[in-house]
Amino acid sequence: MGKLSDKKVFVTGGLGLIGSHLVERILEEEPKEVLVLDIAANKSKHRLSGLQSNKVSIIYGNIMHSKMLLNCLKDCDIVLHCAADTNMQSIGKNKNNDVNNGLLGTINLLESMKEMNVEKLVYLSSSAVYGELAFESVKECEGPLFPISTYGAAKLGAEGWVSAYSHLYDIKALIFRLGNIVGSKMDHGLIFDLVNKLHVDKEKISILGNGRQGRTYLHVKNCADKMIKVVELLDFDKSCDLYNLSGEGVITTLDAIEIAKKLIGIDDLEIIHENKNQGWKGDVSVVNINCEKLSKLGIEITSSRDEIEQAIADAYNEVLEREKDK
Repeated sequence: MGKLSDKKVFVTGGLGLIGSHLVERILEEEPKEVLVLDIAANKSKHRLSGLQSNKVSIIYGNIMHSKMLLNCLKDCDIVLHCAADTNMQSIGKNKNNDVNNGLLGTINLLESMKEMNVEKLVYLSSSAVYGELAFESVKECEGPLFPISTYGAAKLGAEGWVSAYSHLYDIKALIFRLGNIVGSKMDHGLIFDLVNKLHVDKEKISILGNGRQGRTYLHVKNCADKMIKVVELLDFDKSCDLYNLSGEGVITTLDAIEIAKKLIGIDDLEIIHENKNQGWKGDVSVVNINCEKLSKLGIEITSSRDEIEQAIADAYNEVLEREKDK
């Protein structure tokens, strides 16, 4: 059995895209109990289907509520901290969300873990901490780190607090800096928007920037699987460790459009460019993170193209399913 067998696992943000798939993956390890905390009750109903188990308990609440956290952490063996507002296009409007969910919520969780003597933490950070440094293939040890969004800044600050509590209070932590995570049950982001727009209008599409903005991609199911494999391989053998996690190879917005066109069966498509050469304010034009450190553990680094092709197929199938249900 795996390291999570017969363990009580606490997942914050467990009804988010990554969190919900992580819970599904954790259930394969036959844990004793999985406690899921999420604030977005009404927006996450489409992610509940895979969480139907007598081992899963779902609590709707805010990570800033200390008393509730203390109750959740009672007799807990490991925490997977996924809570965050990942809608990057809302940058500039949700500074308080980034501070509260991204930074203060993490500090509150760490303090609660210290009080309840919970020793193991998996923290989901982001490639956004690299800022423009990620234009080239960037490793975990490279810097300086100058994020250009409040989301990235909050993630970087939270990493610092995770590291500090790891060394001060013996909380063993694994930090994952994630590339673009895509796949089934998305509700925002490039792939979600692209597929839904093309389903409505197969003749033209409007995009932000010149279309050369690029990312490395990883399917959410593979993301969850690889994180659990790393947890089981390392078993928190260091106070605090850090890994980039994504696919290999940058896929641009124009690449994604071509993949979607082929899948949906579109030949001619007019692409309308907004904002000319850039996306939204705070958007890093190219994010290319290096996962060599992860591969040295024996974890396969898959192709971003393969990952995004599967994600686009998932998104399109979900559009078609919604059409049937109308």
